[in-house]
Amino acid sequence: TGAQGLVAGPGGERLYVARATDGQAEVAVIKVESGAITVIPVATAPGASIDAVRINAAGTRLYAALTTATGGALVMIDVRSERVQTVPVGASIGDIAVDNSERRVFVTGTDADGGAVLRIVDTATARLVHTLPMGGLPVALLVTGGTLYVADGETVVAIDVATARVVNRTAFGRPVSCLAVSQDGTRLYVGDFDGNVEAMAVDAASAGLRSAS
Repeated sequence: TGAQGLVAGPGGERLYVARATDGQAEVAVIKVESGAITVIPVATAPGASIDAVRINAAGTRLYAALTTATGGALVMIDVRSERVQTVPVGASIGDIAVDNSERRVFVTGTDADGGAVLRIVDTATARLVHTLPMGGLPVALLVTGGTLYVADGETVVAIDVATARVVNRTAFGRPVSCLAVSQDGTRLYVGDFDGNVEAMAVDAASAGLRSAS
């Protein structure tokens, strides 16, 4: 098997590894100190795989991107009970981000015509509630405060978490590959595929970005 996604619990005591065996997609739970492994089965189907996995701040719920022959789905896993909920979202999922309240989960993907979209899942109802078209190719998501930032082609798009509305777009003139945020939320770091990283100051009122250098 191959590790296709990896996340550590907030206390560092457990690692959660997304993997696929013959006909089954699963999450292996590794106790770091002892090395003991337990398995949470997610889906049994030929070719099923999990391509990304995230965990909430409390370490009680996992979110996983499941891909099968019939399409993609967001999987929500209660770590304690190992209860699995599956929310179909159409095509495969690229990246996952969870808002601070855990009410909404954001996933990247494509629509029926192959266009790039951002999908929003309500965790309370386990339903897909919004699909937003994106202008480029969204490859990374990051939530800070009440804002979701999307690395979308050569642009970083800021979306208000509460309303699911685009509030700002910042063009970089080169394809953006990844995002990170400072601990206090005042700076967003933007990486590109050429290996550059730019520090951007975050405007708290507008969620806009300006060069911090």
